[in-house]
Amino acid sequence: MYSKLSFILFILFLSSFSIAQVPSADINVDNEWELQAEKDEFIVYTRKNKNSNIKEIRVIFEYEGSMENTLKVLSDVKGYPEWVYKSCESMVLDSINAEQYYYYISFDMPFPVWDRDNVILTSVKKDAANKTIYYDSYAAPDHIPDKKSRVRVQTLESHWIIKDLGNKKIHIDYNGLADPAGSIPTWLANLAITAGPTKSFEKFRDIVQALDREMAHH
Repeated sequence: MYSKLSFILFILFLSSFSIAQVPSADINVDNEWELQAEKDEFIVYTRKNKNSNIKEIRVIFEYEGSMENTLKVLSDVKGYPEWVYKSCESMVLDSINAEQYYYYISFDMPFPVWDRDNVILTSVKKDAANKTIYYDSYAAPDHIPDKKSRVRVQTLESHWIIKDLGNKKIHIDYNGLADPAGSIPTWLANLAITAGPTKSFEKFRDIVQALDREMAHH
């Protein structure tokens, strides 16, 4: 059996967990979002999308870290394979201006699934008064020609809201939606839910904290 479960579950910063340390009462969540799981600093929700059969995913988490290195890791597109699950190649394609750029990212999928790739347009907005940064990304599949032996994802969007809470505490509210294009086996979809997203967010946090420690020692 094959499933068109949202490929964003596999590739872009999502998660499934149990037991949270973040109090649910502190989280402002729309009634439409359904709680899926909680673990440690991560809380995960899904909801139906009006324009797609693919569910949206939302992950809320907090960690000790600096805004400077959080943005450094997120803006280092070339470094995405260090923490984005199954990513094998990524690069900035074109910069429109300081706040907008196109980038390419590909994913090494287990046999028999074809490798996937994305071309994405990202916009960055800064709200200095509220110490908040917004990263909004949308698929731009026609920006460059398709590559051989890779399926180009046609539908994708993701949104990061990154807030500096002070006292070296960062709050992230992420949501995304993607259509994997083609079919994904059930066993691979299950792997996506249980493994891929968790690894991405944990590695992201760990890299930020490692950079913070390195800065503190200089």
